[in-house]
Amino acid sequence: MYSLKWPAVWITGAWLLVATVVYLSLARLPDAVPTPGGDKTAHVAAYALMMFFFMQIYSRRSYRVLTGIGLVLLGIVLEVLQGYTGYRAFEYPDMVANTLGVVVGWAAGPPRTFNLLVRIENTI
Repeated sequence: MYSLKWPAVWITGAWLLVATVVYLSLARLPDAVPTPGGDKTAHVAAYALMMFFFMQIYSRRSYRVLTGIGLVLLGIVLEVLQGYTGYRAFEYPDMVANTLGVVVGWAAGPPRTFNLLVRIENTI
């Protein structure tokens, strides 16, 4: 873990992101507004944001690998569960988009970029 002043705050925030994705994946929602690239863009963005946030918290490669695997598995499980809801659809392309999002979030995270959370803490 990076040397963060408020690790509990950041970890809670990361898990709230995960909980939000779980909720939005399984809730009965009104029809979405069409977006360029369809809902796959939203899938990539959501999973990239989650992975990027966890990359800001954990510096050890083993934690990052486990987090990435966990998020990929989460995307698969949620997609399967959507197929059982009766009001959401199971789609393999969504699983691919979720996985791509995890890869994008990993690639965008430290050490390739600065640690956003450390910068926030240093300015407050």
